[in-house]
Order: sequence, then C-alpha cells, then structure tokens
Amino acid sequence: MDLSNLTQQQWIDIIIALVVFLGTAILGRWIIKLIFTRVIRRFTGLTKNTLDDAIIDAIAPPTYWLALVYAFKFAFNRLSSVFDQLRFDLDQVYFVLFLLIGFIVVWRLITNIANWYGEQLAKTGEVELSEQLLPF
Repeated sequence: MDLSNLTQQQWIDIIIALVVFLGTAILGRWIIKLIFTRVIRRFTGLTKNTLDDAIIDAIAPPTYWLALVYAFKFAFNRLSSVFDQLRFDLDQVYFVLFLLIGFIVVWRLITNIANWYGEQLAKTGEVELSEQLLPF
C-alpha cells in the first residue's frame, strides 16, 4: 500500500483512529480511576454498609479494558475504510473479548461479595461455623 496515494479524508481517519485509541490507552485508566475514586466513592461513602465499596472494587479495573476494546473497535472501523486489506470481520473477536470481560466482572463480583460476607460474619463472634457455611 502506497501511503502517498491517500486522500486528505483518509489521513484524517488515520489520525482520528490513532488519537482515540492512544488517548484511551494512555488517559483511559486515569479518567476511569478518577471517576470511580472521586465521583462514585463520594456516593458510596454516604452509606453505612461497605458492600457497595466491594462492588466498586470489582467493577473498576475491568472497566478500563472494556473502554480499551471499544476504542480499538472504533479505531479499527475507521481504518477499515482506508485500507482495503483490513476488511475482515472481527465481530467474533469482539464478542469473545466482551464475554471475557463480562466473565471477569462476574468473577470479581462473586469473589468480592463472598469476601465481604465472610468479613461481616467474622465481625460477629457469636456465629457458629455451621451457620457461616450454610447461612440459609
């Protein structure tokens, strides 16, 4: 592919794709951390319960990866209109990535909620072992 034959619109598409992907990769983690630590933590700090903190701790890290996959999807779609060689279907790859991120979120939620529940039971020293293992 000869890059000297690209039109001005194609160069703009390349620059937009690079800026979006690299901007998300570089600034995404910082922005997501800022949103979760400054904005959402203020609301969850108002509750007496710490369950919401455990949920936020489970959701925050995979949110960056989700944003990164969406940025890649956007950038790749911009570039596919420029380069004919890039015209192949990535829908199945995106599906697997989104499914993997969803699985990680669910796994982290279950782990954090179970740990939170165990800590809450440990605070009450009166609970017997059988009640801890079978709370229902």
